[in-house]
Amino acid sequence: MAEIQLKNVSKHFKDVVVFEGLTLTIRDGEFFTFLGPSGCGKSTLLNLIAGLEEITDGEILFDGQLVNDLPPRQRDVAMVFQSYALYPHMTVFDNIAFPLKMKKYDKQTIKREVEAVASILGLKGLLNRKPRELSGGQRQRVAFGRAIVRRPRVFLMDEPLSNLDARLRVEMRAELKKLHKELKTTIVYVTHDQAEAMGLSDRIAIINEGMIQQCATPVEIYTRPKNIFVATFVGSPAMNLIEGELLSEAPLRVKAGDLVLSISTEQPPRTDRVIIGIRPEDVEVSTSGETCYAATVELLEPEGARIWIDLIVGNIKIKGYSSIGTSISPGQRVYLNIPVERVHVFDPVTKQRL
Repeated sequence: MAEIQLKNVSKHFKDVVVFEGLTLTIRDGEFFTFLGPSGCGKSTLLNLIAGLEEITDGEILFDGQLVNDLPPRQRDVAMVFQSYALYPHMTVFDNIAFPLKMKKYDKQTIKREVEAVASILGLKGLLNRKPRELSGGQRQRVAFGRAIVRRPRVFLMDEPLSNLDARLRVEMRAELKKLHKELKTTIVYVTHDQAEAMGLSDRIAIINEGMIQQCATPVEIYTRPKNIFVATFVGSPAMNLIEGELLSEAPLRVKAGDLVLSISTEQPPRTDRVIIGIRPEDVEVSTSGETCYAATVELLEPEGARIWIDLIVGNIKIKGYSSIGTSISPGQRVYLNIPVERVHVFDPVTKQRL
């Protein structure tokens, strides 16, 4: 296991600045995820930690030891990639055993270690098969096994589940979470899939345009997004954002279209305009008039146990939800319940949370 520190790390590709002065600590034994859109630099960051790319400036430390000039094998990291990168002519046993054979382990030790890893991953009955005889999920387990058998200080995983179908991804997420709990090894994970990041991670660093937008637990990122990018990137459907007008500061009352909300914030707005953020799952739609705000149904999107509903409230549009059994149709008048404690407020200029 290892604690990883990045101190003022910069990475340039000729005239392109990927990162500049990035500082971050990944704790010993943590499942840490870099989450962000394609092209934001998260895979480059993983390669810097692995030693596959040289940093332009700054320091990378493992347990306080500077590793800037160490090649990947001396950093004692194991990587798992999007492609399984298995040797097609080798059996599952030989694929898993390959790193140990390269280290000249004796046959008895190799057999013992491979069988132990295969037992953890549910591969014991597949050790004599070739990769072409395995399903996608089984191949990914073999790739994990080849990394685990080395017992590295750090696992680095670059979108390892993205080649799997939706059902297998969910299954493998559960397997990976159990695996981390058992191994207690530091895992640094890269993904653009927010469900993966939220379900697996102890902490998440959300990256955009080479900058860490927020680094926190999944719960904190979801409930207290630091800025508008984080608020809209995490959550599906995306958070409703509505321009609002300040009516009073104490208490803070905001008018956004036909919505008038009393909200608590950590700091007062600097202007008389704000941006209100409301997650669709916090806008409950009903057909009775007991709740606060009237709206008109524009569009229905059934999804499992919920129906996502596009609504018109005065001159604004907002997305909410209702349960699948509710009888609602386009053009119908409905009513919204919006818990004010779940409403987010952002500065329209800085885009930061207030």
